[in-house]
Amino acid sequence: MTFKTIIKGRLEFGSTKSYGKVVKMFQWRVENFHKNDVLLNEEECFNEEDSVLSIPRLIAQSSLKTWRNTISLLDYLSQYAVAGNVSAWQTENGSILRHEFIEPNNDRTAVTEYLKGRQLAKESGKYEDAIIALDTAIKGYSKHAQAYERRAYVNHLMEKYHDAIRDYTKSIDAFSGAPEPFYGRGIVHHIKEEYEKAVVDFSDAVKRSIPLQPIHYKSRRRKAYSLMQLKEYEEAAKELRFFVLRKFTPDNPNYQYRRWAFYHQGLCFLELNKPLEAVKAFEQVFLIEAGKDNISEGDKYLYRGVARQQAGLTGFLEDFEKAKSLGAKKVEQYLVQFQN
Repeated sequence: MTFKTIIKGRLEFGSTKSYGKVVKMFQWRVENFHKNDVLLNEEECFNEEDSVLSIPRLIAQSSLKTWRNTISLLDYLSQYAVAGNVSAWQTENGSILRHEFIEPNNDRTAVTEYLKGRQLAKESGKYEDAIIALDTAIKGYSKHAQAYERRAYVNHLMEKYHDAIRDYTKSIDAFSGAPEPFYGRGIVHHIKEEYEKAVVDFSDAVKRSIPLQPIHYKSRRRKAYSLMQLKEYEEAAKELRFFVLRKFTPDNPNYQYRRWAFYHQGLCFLELNKPLEAVKAFEQVFLIEAGKDNISEGDKYLYRGVARQQAGLTGFLEDFEKAKSLGAKKVEQYLVQFQN
C-alpha cells in the first residue's frame, strides 16, 4: 500500500570537506543499508556549490518501508549538518498519518547554541540569554538562517522592532526558501502599521509553505487582517475563505482562530455590500464557543444585527437590544431610528 508523501527542507554542512563526506555516506547507505529503496535522488538533492542537501518540495507515492528508509537516511545525515531542517509528511485522503521533523543535534557550537537559544526564547525573562546563545550560534556558522530568525523573534518580543526586521532580513538573505522569517517580518511590519509590506511578506510566507504546515494558514489569516487595514476587503475575504474552509484539528494552532476568521469575514462582506454572506459568517461565530479572538459579546450581536437588517431579515432589533445590554459601543446609531 502506498501513501502520498511530501518532503521539504534543507540541511547545511558548512564546508566542502564535510559535504564531501556526507555525499559518500549517502551513497554507501543508500546502496548497502537501504538497498536503493529511498525517495531521494543524489543528483536532485545535493548542491555542491552551497554544500547543502536541498529538497524544495518532493511529492511522491511511497510505501511505509520506503518512508521509514528515507526518514532514517535523513536523520542520519542531519547529525553531520550545522544548520537547517527537513519536514516530512505521509498522508491519506488529506489526513496526516505520519509527520517527522528532522534537524541537526550534535556537539557543534552552531548547533548546540542554536538549540539552547531557541529554548530560552520560549522562557519569559530569559530573552537576553537567548540573544547571547543565538549570537554564539551565528559566530559558529555565519549563514545560520534559523538562528537569525530566532534572534529576530526575540528582538520582536523585546519590542526592538528595528533589530527584529534586520535579523529577519538576514535570515532571508541566508536562505530565502523558509516561510518563518517572512511571517515574522510581516508581523513586525503590521505592528509598525506598514501594511503594504506586511501583505508582501505574508504572501511570501504562504508561497514558501504548504497547507499541511500551520504557518501556511497563520500567514493567510495575518495577510487578511493587513488587507483589511488597507481597506482591500475583496482580497481579504478571499484569504479568509481559504481559512474558514480548512478543517483544522484541535491540536492545530489555527483551530483557536476559526471564530476570529468568520467574524472578520463577516465584516468584509458588510463592507462589500454582501449582507446575506455576512449573516452566514456571523452565524458561524455564534456556533464556535471559544477562540483566541478577543471579540466582545456585544459586537457579535451588533454586526449580526447589521447584516440581518441590510439583508432584509428579521431578528435584527433583538440583536441590537442584546448588543446594547452587553455594552456594544456603536449600537446606539442603529437603534436611534427605531426609538421614535
